[in-house]
Amino acid sequence: GGVADTDAGGHNGDEEEFVGAPGEDPFKESWQEASADEIYGGEEESAAASGLTLGRAEAPGRPPASAPATRFERLAVRRSLLLFDGGLPAGDGLAGVLAFEFSSAGERLVVNCGISRHPKPDWRRALAATAAHSTLTLADANAIDPPSGDVDPPQVQRQETDGSIWLDASHEGYRRRFGAIHRRRLFVDASGDELRGEDALVATSHHKAQGAPLAVRFHLHPDVSVSMAQSGAAALLKTARGQGWRFIANGGRIDIEDSVYFGEGGERRANRQISINTNFSLADTRVKWALVRADAHS
Repeated sequence: GGVADTDAGGHNGDEEEFVGAPGEDPFKESWQEASADEIYGGEEESAAASGLTLGRAEAPGRPPASAPATRFERLAVRRSLLLFDGGLPAGDGLAGVLAFEFSSAGERLVVNCGISRHPKPDWRRALAATAAHSTLTLADANAIDPPSGDVDPPQVQRQETDGSIWLDASHEGYRRRFGAIHRRRLFVDASGDELRGEDALVATSHHKAQGAPLAVRFHLHPDVSVSMAQSGAAALLKTARGQGWRFIANGGRIDIEDSVYFGEGGERRANRQISINTNFSLADTRVKWALVRADAHS
């Protein structure tokens, strides 16, 4: 799940503002049948198996949109589903703070690397690292390292407006070591065909990371193919069933790199990741990005 060979890269120009006004479509929820359980280190599960488990637990019906105790958020809009991890790792757990997974029409697009059932120690550490999750990494360091109780839990706020859903979250895992706070804003529009985000590193008075490398990673499911477009200003994604999505970013260089995926039965599969790369400055550093269904506005 770390940095590997890079295909190409380039800066996106003055693209549109990615975090903007909600869409105008009426709200129509559609709870996704396919789950993405690997966000908490598990594996993919079929809808039938998930339903059987819920039935045995006497927990029928729709899953909750929020789980306040764990700061887990579920954003389901029409055909799209976003799962968000706003909690802290327990013990030597996963360091994927503010990571998310995203699927559309039952096909996973953005995932996390997952966990192997019988990993070697090196693999266990690599798959638990922040870089193995679809979130921001500063100076190639884990967001919580080591996991401890002296870090305040992330702050997560959710808002729903006219069928669109916003998340505004932040964590202080980098504050003591680097003098920075990671803030992530996510927005799914009412059509479910557009996901926009903003990742910001806010400098504190104890700033210690001038010039440190910053990467925002988006690990892709192995069934998703990706290619660079517009001379490195965008990336095009295509799913196994033919969905097309366009990824754009502002504030950093887009790269396509190798990754690994253990979300299917704990077996290793090769996959790809999109990363946005830049450097942390004394001023707040912001990266804006968007993932838009290719035919959404045609």
